Amino acid sequence: MTPHENAHEIFYRIWAWLDDNDKDTALELSILFSKMMLDNAGMIWGGRNTETGLTARDEFRKYWYEVKQEIEKL
Repeated sequence: MTPHENAHEIFYRIWAWLDDNDKDTALELSILFSKMMLDNAGMIWGGRNTETGLTARDEFRKYWYEVKQEIEKL
């Protein structure tokens, strides 16, 4: 799933879950979720991607940073 697709998935799931259908709250919660994922990047272990040269942790951070940016565009 691309960061763009994941951002929309997170946002619309949270928005649908809210009783009051408040788009601003859904946006804030979606951004909070992506920040929490970024904060947990330190827990990721793994080797280095031979194509990108990035570690698994770096790829995780990059992906969730892009998701957060996509959410902020909504």
